This record gives sequence, structure tokens and C-alpha cells, in this order.
Amino acid sequence: MIAMMGAMPIHEWPEEERPREKLLARGPTALSDAELLALFLGSGIGGRDAVQTARDLLLAHGPLRVLLDRSARELSKLPGLGPARSCTLAAGLELAHRYLAAELQQGEAVGNNPAAVGRYLQHRLRGQARELFVVLFLVKWSNSRYTAGHATRPIPASRTTSDETSFLH
Repeated sequence: MIAMMGAMPIHEWPEEERPREKLLARGPTALSDAELLALFLGSGIGGRDAVQTARDLLLAHGPLRVLLDRSARELSKLPGLGPARSCTLAAGLELAHRYLAAELQQGEAVGNNPAAVGRYLQHRLRGQARELFVVLFLVKWSNSRYTAGHATRPIPASRTTSDETSFLH
């Protein structure tokens, strides 16, 4: 049955196999990378459904991390995307970055949860075209806990000015 589903529209698939319904019933972790990507795409191209279009994108330009490391401009040039879909993907990724940053901005105790800092920096800095220098400020607010402050944007070391580095002295 799954092999035949690629030849029929998603709305004709068994309900438990449709990406949207599957997410609602079993949560986002139950979906494959192609199914998650298909939800952002909304529809397919060239007679293919959104899931098959997503599979094709991942096969030709993936895996998912490699695909999403591209800028919105690069994504828009890929078959099946274009400006609207590439902007939707870039916006979704930025939402994830901001979600991770919110833990730090809301005073997440770094001393109690260094993994939160690691997750934020890992997701924020991955896929950069050049090496970046990032400073994490720790502000002690009790005897054993620190909260993190951080720059709102990474500053490439090659473009750092004396004003931006004066805090290091």
C-alpha cells in the first residue's frame, strides 16, 4: 500500500499515514524527515505529492541538515522550492534558533544547564561559511549559579572593531 501512495494524492492516503494527521496523533517525532519537510512544502510539483517532492529534494540535496544549511536564496534555486517555500523553511529554522535562545534570554541558569547553552550555540553557529568568534557573558547572581548573556548576532572575527572587542580587556 505504501508504494502505491506515491501515485495518489495525500488526501486519499489512509488517515494514519498522512503527515499532518500522523503528527497530530503521534507527535512530530513520528514523522520522517521527508514528511516533516512535506508539511512545510504544502504541496508537490510535477504530479508528485509533497512527501515525494520532499524525498526527491533530500535525495538530491540532503540529508536534511545539509539541505537546511543553505540560505533562503540558495534554497529558492532548488527544484520544488522557489522564493515562498525557501522563505518558509528559513523562517522555520530561525524560529527554532530563537526558541533555543529563549532559554538563555529568560535567565536559564548556565551552571545548572550547560546543555542549553551548547544546544543554542550549536544550532546558531552550524553551517557558517567562515569561522566565528563568539563570546558568552556569565553574570553571577548567587553563590553557585550563573546566567548567560550573549551578543544578539555572532561577529565575524575579521570584521571585529576595537569598540566590539573593548569588553575583552
